[in-house]
Amino acid sequence: MTLTDNMRTAADELFTASFNHPFITELTTGNLPMDRFRFYLKQDAYYLKEFSRLHHLLALQLAEPADVKFLEAEANGLNNSEQDVRKEFFQQLQITADELTNTPNGS
Repeated sequence: MTLTDNMRTAADELFTASFNHPFITELTTGNLPMDRFRFYLKQDAYYLKEFSRLHHLLALQLAEPADVKFLEAEANGLNNSEQDVRKEFFQQLQITADELTNTPNGS
Protein backbone atom coordinates (compact mmCIF):
# COMPACT_ATOMS: atom_id res chain seq x y z
CA MET A 1 0.00 0.00 0.00
CA THR A 2 1.37 3.45 -0.89
CA LEU A 3 1.79 6.33 1.52
CA THR A 4 -1.15 8.14 -0.06
CA ASP A 5 -3.31 5.00 0.21
CA ASN A 6 -2.42 4.75 3.91
CA MET A 7 -3.20 8.42 4.44
CA ARG A 8 -6.53 8.15 2.63
CA THR A 9 -7.49 5.08 4.67
CA ALA A 10 -6.54 6.82 7.92
CA ALA A 11 -8.61 9.87 6.96
CA ASP A 12 -11.60 7.95 5.58
CA GLU A 13 -13.93 8.67 8.50
CA LEU A 14 -13.21 12.40 8.38
CA PHE A 15 -13.34 12.47 4.57
CA THR A 16 -16.76 10.83 4.56
CA ALA A 17 -18.04 13.04 7.39
CA SER A 18 -17.02 16.17 5.48
CA PHE A 19 -19.81 15.50 2.98
CA ASN A 20 -22.35 15.65 5.82
CA HIS A 21 -21.01 18.82 7.43
CA PRO A 22 -23.82 21.36 7.99
CA PHE A 23 -22.05 24.00 5.86
CA ILE A 24 -21.86 21.61 2.88
CA THR A 25 -25.40 20.34 3.40
CA GLU A 26 -26.82 23.87 3.57
CA LEU A 27 -24.72 25.01 0.61
CA THR A 28 -25.84 22.14 -1.63
CA THR A 29 -29.51 22.49 -0.68
CA GLY A 30 -29.49 26.28 -1.13
CA ASN A 31 -30.20 26.90 2.55
CA LEU A 32 -26.86 28.41 3.56
CA PRO A 33 -27.41 31.92 4.96
CA MET A 34 -25.76 34.56 2.78
CA ASP A 35 -23.76 36.04 5.68
CA ARG A 36 -22.13 32.65 6.27
CA PHE A 37 -21.31 32.26 2.57
CA ARG A 38 -19.81 35.78 2.51
CA PHE A 39 -17.71 34.97 5.60
CA TYR A 40 -16.53 31.73 3.99
CA LEU A 41 -15.45 33.57 0.83
CA LYS A 42 -13.47 36.11 2.85
CA GLN A 43 -11.77 33.37 4.85
CA ASP A 44 -11.06 31.44 1.66
CA ALA A 45 -9.41 34.50 0.10
CA TYR A 46 -7.19 34.82 3.17
CA TYR A 47 -6.30 31.12 3.02
CA LEU A 48 -5.37 31.29 -0.68
CA LYS A 49 -3.23 34.38 -0.14
CA GLU A 50 -1.34 32.78 2.74
CA PHE A 51 -1.00 29.41 1.02
CA SER A 52 0.47 31.17 -1.99
CA ARG A 53 2.87 33.04 0.29
CA LEU A 54 3.93 29.72 1.82
CA HIS A 55 4.77 28.38 -1.66
CA HIS A 56 6.93 31.45 -2.30
CA LEU A 57 8.73 31.06 1.04
CA LEU A 58 9.39 27.38 0.41
CA ALA A 59 10.70 28.13 -3.08
CA LEU A 60 13.24 30.54 -1.58
CA GLN A 61 14.72 27.70 0.45
CA LEU A 62 15.19 25.25 -2.40
CA ALA A 63 18.28 24.73 -4.51
CA GLU A 64 16.82 22.62 -7.32
CA PRO A 65 15.61 24.96 -10.12
CA ALA A 66 12.81 22.61 -11.20
CA ASP A 67 11.41 22.54 -7.65
CA VAL A 68 11.62 26.33 -7.38
CA LYS A 69 9.86 26.70 -10.72
CA PHE A 70 7.12 24.29 -9.65
CA LEU A 71 6.42 26.07 -6.35
CA GLU A 72 6.49 29.51 -7.96
CA ALA A 73 4.04 28.33 -10.63
CA GLU A 74 1.75 26.94 -7.93
CA ALA A 75 1.95 30.20 -5.99
CA ASN A 76 1.10 32.20 -9.10
CA GLY A 77 -1.79 29.88 -9.87
CA LEU A 78 -3.19 30.36 -6.40
CA ASN A 79 -2.84 34.13 -6.69
CA ASN A 80 -4.20 34.42 -10.19
CA SER A 81 -6.56 31.69 -11.35
CA GLU A 82 -7.94 30.70 -7.95
CA GLN A 83 -8.52 34.31 -6.91
CA ASP A 84 -10.01 35.16 -10.33
CA VAL A 85 -12.70 32.52 -9.82
CA ARG A 86 -13.77 34.31 -6.65
CA LYS A 87 -13.73 37.86 -8.03
CA GLU A 88 -17.17 37.42 -9.57
CA PHE A 89 -18.54 36.27 -6.21
CA PHE A 90 -16.93 39.27 -4.53
CA GLN A 91 -18.52 41.62 -7.06
CA GLN A 92 -21.97 40.01 -6.88
CA LEU A 93 -21.93 39.97 -3.08
CA GLN A 94 -20.34 43.42 -2.84
CA ILE A 95 -17.38 42.16 -0.82
CA THR A 96 -14.87 44.99 -0.87
CA ALA A 97 -11.08 44.91 -0.70
CA ASP A 98 -11.39 46.67 2.66
CA GLU A 99 -13.63 43.88 3.95
CA LEU A 100 -11.12 41.28 2.80
CA THR A 101 -8.30 43.12 4.55
CA ASN A 102 -10.20 43.62 7.79
CA THR A 103 -11.89 40.23 8.17
CA PRO A 104 -10.55 38.41 11.24
CA ASN A 105 -8.53 35.38 10.18
CA GLY A 106 -8.83 33.37 13.35
CA SER A 107 -5.17 33.63 14.32
